[in-house]
Amino acid sequence: LRPTEAQAAFDLMKNKGSEPDAVSYCALISAYASVGDAENAAAVFASINEEGRGGAHTIAVYHELLRSCQAKGLVEEASSYLAQIQARGFTATSFTYGLMAAVCESAHLPELAQEYTELMPPN
Repeated sequence: LRPTEAQAAFDLMKNKGSEPDAVSYCALISAYASVGDAENAAAVFASINEEGRGGAHTIAVYHELLRSCQAKGLVEEASSYLAQIQARGFTATSFTYGLMAAVCESAHLPELAQEYTELMPPN
């Protein structure tokens, strides 16, 4: 699903009176992440807070936010999301640290990527 289509479906759902849930927000953020649009992914995430939808903060949403940072190597933004994951009491998984490593690789920071790889819990 392209971001414009996902946004249109999301807006239509809201206009028809349906309340977005975690899955809806995650799908929209994922659409933006799929094209490396970290700015719009972050804007959707901010709207979760503005609309008082704190229950939509899930580990899946954070993973999509991390994925949105990968294309442009947005290490600072990704680090902020990782800190939020931990502050909300979620457990960072191997997948979480793998995403962080990928962001660092995109930013041409292989040493930092290696540090995140070393944080991965054993399977």
